[in-house]
Amino acid sequence: PIMLYHLDYPASDVRVKVTNTKTRKSYWSVLDYSTLNQADWSISSTSTHTYKQSRDASFQGFYIDMFYNNGYVDYLPEGTYTAQLRVLKPLGKASKSKDWETFTTPKFSIEWPS
Repeated sequence: PIMLYHLDYPASDVRVKVTNTKTRKSYWSVLDYSTLNQADWSISSTSTHTYKQSRDASFQGFYIDMFYNNGYVDYLPEGTYTAQLRVLKPLGKASKSKDWETFTTPKFSIEWPS
């Protein structure tokens, strides 16, 4: 799955949380692959953030089928999910829930080829 979004205003951070609708287990999507070590698939925990984003002229997008798993990148297991896009308002504090704008997608399924 790919998530597309558009920012009319700058943001202090962007994150995506994907939740399995059956088990309610949540995963933080990998949004920044700049710290990915392709030899062993290790990655920094900062990979789940985009941090400061300027206003954009078009859509931005990223895959949401991979998640941060204790220092490594892993694929989401098969199942039905929703994704929540979280955007931190300019000058907002990450610790305050009211400073985040959120959007939750309709359900979608992930099925991997055999």
